[in-house]
Amino acid sequence: MSGLPRPTPDVKHSSRWPVWFLLALSTAAFATACALDEVEIPLGDPVVVVHGVIRPDLPPPSYGSQFIVLELSFTGTIEHPYEVGGAIPTGGAPTIPIDGATVTLTNLNYSTDNCGDTTVLSQVPPDLRLLNLAGVYWTPPQCPAMRAGDRLELNVQTAEGERITGVTRLPGMADAHFSVAGESLPFETDSSITVNRDRDTIHITVDPIAGRLLQIDMIRVGELDMLLAPDKIPTAKVLVDTVSVALPGDLADVFAQGEGDDLLRAGRNYLVTVSLTDTNYFDFTRSSNNRFTGRGFINRLSGGVGVFGSLVAVSTGLHVVGDFDDERDGVYRLRGTVQDVDVDATLTVYAYRTTDSTELSGFLNGNWLQLRDGVWEPWQVEDRSIDGHWDDNRLLVVMYQKRIEFRETMMRLLLRGVREPDGTFGIGVADSAGMSAITLGVLTATQDRGG
Repeated sequence: MSGLPRPTPDVKHSSRWPVWFLLALSTAAFATACALDEVEIPLGDPVVVVHGVIRPDLPPPSYGSQFIVLELSFTGTIEHPYEVGGAIPTGGAPTIPIDGATVTLTNLNYSTDNCGDTTVLSQVPPDLRLLNLAGVYWTPPQCPAMRAGDRLELNVQTAEGERITGVTRLPGMADAHFSVAGESLPFETDSSITVNRDRDTIHITVDPIAGRLLQIDMIRVGELDMLLAPDKIPTAKVLVDTVSVALPGDLADVFAQGEGDDLLRAGRNYLVTVSLTDTNYFDFTRSSNNRFTGRGFINRLSGGVGVFGSLVAVSTGLHVVGDFDDERDGVYRLRGTVQDVDVDATLTVYAYRTTDSTELSGFLNGNWLQLRDGVWEPWQVEDRSIDGHWDDNRLLVVMYQKRIEFRETMMRLLLRGVREPDGTFGIGVADSAGMSAITLGVLTATQDRGG
């Protein structure tokens, strides 16, 4: 019979050993083989980190506020106040600032200007309203001269002798526009266009003078901007290597937790910023540093790490609405008297589609109330974005608004009630700015889902 050899008598005899003995023997051998000596890894040498993004499109007097941030990389010799994950930390006050460096910018294509051949940066801000932070180097007002397509060279010489160089090619736009529902519109920061998340597609087109890479940021606009709250953080960032892109209103972020998240949520206002960038900035933004392997980060600097890039940008507002998909969606008319103020307003509510359907957002319009110097008074509101959630038919809405006093502060109003699908129901209004909610009054609500 061919195949495996027949067992010898010794092998037959060894099979009589108890199983527990064989397991203990093999475990001991495995533990001995896997014993590792502790090795202390030496600290790495600090590296010069550069953060610099030039904005040639900023108008005076902001034009003079170009700056470069210099700091040393972390080596484990100091404690830092935050977790470093992904990309190198950008901007702000450097944790390990580099003082006393010589920093210059040179336009390699346009040297015959009022700034001279080379622009020397200073650690003293050109405007007294700007913070004087160690490690931050500023240009003089309106220097260096910059044109679309020019190559700008950065030179850094530290007091320790390190030399870091980089070159960016300045982008520029001849035109930029977007279209929604067949209507083409220019980018205007103070304007807003209505977008139906369930039906519309946003087409963005840039006509470049120089550059061909786009970064699209969508930031929710809300009252909490006053306090630099989380809604100032971009809700979406899209990077594309073309100058034209189409974004469906129902596009979902498939990388968000759970079932994903809507790129645009009905019941919210957004500021959409389209940036035309150079290659350095584009590569820096789309790459990251793997904390285990140290690979993945695309570095375009010589002698240091970080980014020296440039971009120009345009912005416009989006007012996002949608279809009424959930039976609880619709327009709720709120009427009644709160703190001796007559209220007659509408609350348009949309449930989220891709996340937990208990979450909602919406717009408040009409005659509302506000607190001024301790006295409640009428207040006309328009498309004021709110958030909330459903618990079956229990409704909770959170609304932030200013408390107008000598020094303005933020207050939070809660609207709570139990929805009656075929009739009216009560909505309680409470001030929850303190440790507990104080009821201010009760409104009557009626739902209208429209056609």
